[in-house]
Amino acid sequence: MKIIDRNSVTYEVTPPIVKDSMAITQLLPKVIDMLAVTQQLEDKGISYGSRTYTLDEQYSALVEMLSIVTKGSNVEAFDISMARKVILHVLGLDKPPMPPLPILASLDRAGALDKIIKANKGDVATMEKEITTGTPIIDRNGDSHIAYSYLIKDFQVAMELLEKVNVFNMLENHDKESYEAMIKIVYLALNKRYTEKKLLKFVDAEFIQKAIRCYYGLPQVS
Repeated sequence: MKIIDRNSVTYEVTPPIVKDSMAITQLLPKVIDMLAVTQQLEDKGISYGSRTYTLDEQYSALVEMLSIVTKGSNVEAFDISMARKVILHVLGLDKPPMPPLPILASLDRAGALDKIIKANKGDVATMEKEITTGTPIIDRNGDSHIAYSYLIKDFQVAMELLEKVNVFNMLENHDKESYEAMIKIVYLALNKRYTEKKLLKFVDAEFIQKAIRCYYGLPQVS
């Protein structure tokens, strides 16, 4: 699989060999919170309990995991969304879940299973071939801007900013500290392309909400 970062640099992600798989298994518990993949793992019957790790432990473990599957590439330009997609792919969790055998059997008897496989074959092949990053956000003037999740090297900064804002209820962000944190997050999400003065010319509450959710890799709300 190929992965392309925000600077258009391409990396090759390769399946880990047995020795590396053992290392990834040992590192995985330290990064599940950082990557927000607890649910995907639990759906596969994998649980690591409630032990917590420091920000440094989580960051170091993720960098080591990414280094393993990218053959030692410099992963400083990886953002958290890229990292999540890579790790899910390496673990085989990015594939659609297999329906229960009785359902597969009934689909096969109805002659529908082969049609479903053929219809989805192209999409699956495309999905597994390449991973990119960035989400377009349209501002109030109709201009499009690409927003990114936080760089993994900025993990600690991102968590410090997160403590100052409410990403679920924007009405709670009404004091000076929250305001400054929100503007800083938008600045980082837009890859530092605009000064604060330029941001204030087109950023409104809706744009800020979308940019913040992109920055933390959260699903957008309509």
